[in-house]
Amino acid sequence: MADMQTGHDFWPLIEVAGNLGQFTGYLDTAGLKQKAVAEQAYRTCRDKLSYELIRDMHGWAAARNEAQARLDEIVAEQDEYWAQVVLRVKQDLVSRIEQDGARSPVRRWLTYYALPIVIGLGVVGYGAVWWYNDITIDHPLQTRAGLVQRAQAYAKLRRFEELQGGRSSLIKGVLIEPFKPDEEEIAAAQEFLDATIGGYAFLHGKGLACGPRVPQAGQMLEEDDFAMIDATSDYLRSSSVDWQSMPVGRTVLVYLQKNYPCQKDPAL
Repeated sequence: MADMQTGHDFWPLIEVAGNLGQFTGYLDTAGLKQKAVAEQAYRTCRDKLSYELIRDMHGWAAARNEAQARLDEIVAEQDEYWAQVVLRVKQDLVSRIEQDGARSPVRRWLTYYALPIVIGLGVVGYGAVWWYNDITIDHPLQTRAGLVQRAQAYAKLRRFEELQGGRSSLIKGVLIEPFKPDEEEIAAAQEFLDATIGGYAFLHGKGLACGPRVPQAGQMLEEDDFAMIDATSDYLRSSSVDWQSMPVGRTVLVYLQKNYPCQKDPAL
């Protein structure tokens, strides 16, 4: 129940603190995520109450005294479990009020009002990044637009793999999610990879390109293979593409022959 004099309700904070008691002992991945969410909810509720008490009581000392008095009253009305919860809340909230009291009023406002604004802008930006990184695959591979789309899908897949490397935290996993290719983009990336390797194998077999070894069916691609495909993708996505006459795949063949030449190359 809210205090009749100040109008501040301490129970939301107490209840959130009490719910933290369920996250004890061994926790699986899902349990750890739930605990992290619950802890953040507690901190948000505590910090908001601290700010409002200092603001409404016109100073941190009066706010601290109010919190101590109200929580002492609540402790006296509780059973053993909830009394312990309230005592922990009292200790933590008073400590927070004292910390906030050392800040200027402007800084306190920035902490508790500007932060949600920044978070809101971050959510909008997160969605914009997701939209910006979405690649439409709506042209056949045998067209300029289709070839470029598949080069873009391949580049997106490679970028996502790099971002995944060494991932060690949940928040990083969330942040890289907008860069994760969907099934259509993965299929398009595979088409680009197959087309590039296939084109190189054709040239290599005719003695027209002499770069990395040609991967055989069932073999894992090596760094040199990926470097060649990466470079081809970069070229097709650049503004310096020298598009060849039909078929459009000839542009890839000319690029590969030029960049992985044998000593004496006849023109295609």
